[in-house]
Amino acid sequence: MLVILETIAVSLLGGALFYLLKFPLPWMFGAAMACLVWKYALKRKAGFPLYLRDAGLVVFGYMLGVSFTAEAAHEVALNFPGMLFSTLLLFFCTVGLAFVSRRFLGIKLKSALVAHTPGAFSQMVILGEEITGVEAAPVAAMQSIRLLATAFLVPFIVVNVMIKGPVDTNLVKTGLEFDWEHYKFLPLYVLAVAGVIRLFLRVRFPSAFLSGAIFGAAALSCLGLNGPAVPGPLTMLAQMSIGVYLAQILDMEKVDNWPRLLTMAVLGNILLIGATLGVGWILTRVYDMTLVDAFLAAAPGGMAEMGITAIMVEAKVSLVASYQLFRVFFVIFAVIPFFKWLFRKKGFKEP
Repeated sequence: MLVILETIAVSLLGGALFYLLKFPLPWMFGAAMACLVWKYALKRKAGFPLYLRDAGLVVFGYMLGVSFTAEAAHEVALNFPGMLFSTLLLFFCTVGLAFVSRRFLGIKLKSALVAHTPGAFSQMVILGEEITGVEAAPVAAMQSIRLLATAFLVPFIVVNVMIKGPVDTNLVKTGLEFDWEHYKFLPLYVLAVAGVIRLFLRVRFPSAFLSGAIFGAAALSCLGLNGPAVPGPLTMLAQMSIGVYLAQILDMEKVDNWPRLLTMAVLGNILLIGATLGVGWILTRVYDMTLVDAFLAAAPGGMAEMGITAIMVEAKVSLVASYQLFRVFFVIFAVIPFFKWLFRKKGFKEP
């Protein structure tokens, strides 16, 4: 209990500091950075109940889901070829990075491929533990660094480079509007979100809490039932829960030669984000999207962080969430089965 209370206190201090410094999504990134300093600089334990992270994912899933309308759903359907194109191009980029990592870090190609593949973080980490010959520790570390680096870098680039004009980076303002007309549908939203999450948990659907909240809220929103705004304090706590989780997933103590691994993971992620900008530019030539929309849609995850950023900068939230969801599903239902088949082939040899 003491560890949890210390973690909450450190997260609040970090969030408050980042808020005063006007960082994007201060309560999420401030909490994450404070917990990382707490763990690795001060050598203290940081702990946070998993159900609080799940609750934060539900809040953000709801916020993403209510952005969907019938018109937005139609636009998402028209963007399906773009989703497939951006996902495949990003995957081919990660294959190239995997070959570089294999030489630079001296790890197996199997491990490098699993470590660099963006999307479905938890599933890729589990895959690294399940497949014989894949080194689980570097896979978990590099996936964690990828998620952390993307979560920090993409909002920073969007807010400080791509957006011209003032942006309220706090996001807590979402809860300042109180409309009884919208709150009359709150019981329906609670039932819909809870029901879909329960179903997704039962069938082991990927990212069940986040995906279930998105689908449950989107279903009602597409019917024209406007959902209420999320209260500001709840948004702040949800940001903190995701921030603490981002700090907790990184465990460098299990990794040998972590300075080289950290260097490769960060540089590789910067290159991947650069490729994402190129993919985004191509998407803007084909679809009615701004570069900010396309960049957030194609960015290598995580889904919650990119969706939150889209809300913050008032991008096309439904489109960003759809692209991110598509990549998660593609990785789970196409890439992971492909890796399992490839690695188990008798003809597969490490180059």
